[in-house]
Amino acid sequence: MIHKRKFSKALEGDPGRAPPLALRYAMWATAALTRTEHQHLAEDLYVTARKETEQLEVKSTLAVMAPSLAQCWFLIASFEASRAYFTRAWMSVGRCARAAQMMQLHRLDSPYDEFNILEQASWIDREEARRVFWAAYCADKWASTLSGHPLIIRDEDICTNLPCSESSFELGIEESGVHFLEFDDIEKFSSLSSFAGSISATSLLGKCLNHLRTFEHGLTPESMSRYWESHRQIDTCVSLIFMNLPSQLRVQKVERDVNVVFTHFNLHLSVILLHQLAMRTASKQGIDEAVVQNSFQRCLTSAVEIKDTMYSVRDLRNFPVNMWTTACLYIAAGIFIEDLMGHQPSPNSPADLGLLLIALKEVAALQIGTTFYALRLEKDILRAKVAGYIPSHLRMMAGLKDLDIGDGNRIPPKGAPYCVPDED
Repeated sequence: MIHKRKFSKALEGDPGRAPPLALRYAMWATAALTRTEHQHLAEDLYVTARKETEQLEVKSTLAVMAPSLAQCWFLIASFEASRAYFTRAWMSVGRCARAAQMMQLHRLDSPYDEFNILEQASWIDREEARRVFWAAYCADKWASTLSGHPLIIRDEDICTNLPCSESSFELGIEESGVHFLEFDDIEKFSSLSSFAGSISATSLLGKCLNHLRTFEHGLTPESMSRYWESHRQIDTCVSLIFMNLPSQLRVQKVERDVNVVFTHFNLHLSVILLHQLAMRTASKQGIDEAVVQNSFQRCLTSAVEIKDTMYSVRDLRNFPVNMWTTACLYIAAGIFIEDLMGHQPSPNSPADLGLLLIALKEVAALQIGTTFYALRLEKDILRAKVAGYIPSHLRMMAGLKDLDIGDGNRIPPKGAPYCVPDED
């Protein structure tokens, strides 16, 4: 969401037109988290970045407000989520989204004559602003998934085109954008950039969240038909997207594009959340057990796909893993735990569970703030008494000792899969 060449040129030019100090500190803090040799500097850089951003926010009136304010809050929210500062991250995402909305970044391509602070800006500036809005949009969806709090940005209010390709953005080559509502068009969907594809999958996750929060509690006989109709619509939409994914959005054997990973994680997480609710609903309503088993198999298949997608990443050291990535891995691992606690577990689930724990611990070793889900998964495995199913060589690699294997009451993972407790 930051144009590299424009940013560098601004740094070297007139000091009065340089990027705000708040943005530079936010970038430094975020970058410091990704390198073990600089992680000791990350917290101090973050504290300064937050202080500078709050000062920038106080000074910003609508007449002088710039997309850099939303960029700052997005980076700060990403840092806070990676450090498991969940309350602060949720609040920072809210400030990022509200700043974007105040600047009308969600209406950049409206056909109507609306106020727009970038009306006279260059194409690069407008495309960067689009990307800032869509970053805020994705952050809103992810924060709502992790916290359980309501969404801020409504899809029906959006009139900003999806981002163009990375090469066009970096080279400043103007490219016609795809309208947000047009990604349902299969022909349009095939031309989406990897960032736009990730946004489309995140939008579907938002629809799934609305479905969950509408029907999870208080289902009545009158609302049952509406529930299953909504379920089928979302399920069909996910299936159509998977069947029509263009080549640039398919996972390669050696994946390098973080947006492709996010696209598949969002789609498979939507399947898991959708069918977990279907399982609970079918059980409560006494529907045929085959429906419950079919939904669980859908969950299990998506969990395997999340594991395979993660292991397609060539080099984790140079891959921008964040809290959203680890949350998806954790939720997928919970499906394997549930399978191993059942009567007929898949023969592949023990190894798949071990591989996800190893992946989470490897990520945690690279980025100290991402240990939250690795530690939580290890506790879940021990409480569920399923460590003994994991092959011994994978247990060793994951740091699970033989004494961690035991009998007794088996406790499944607690809480809704899309909700995490706050930091201490």
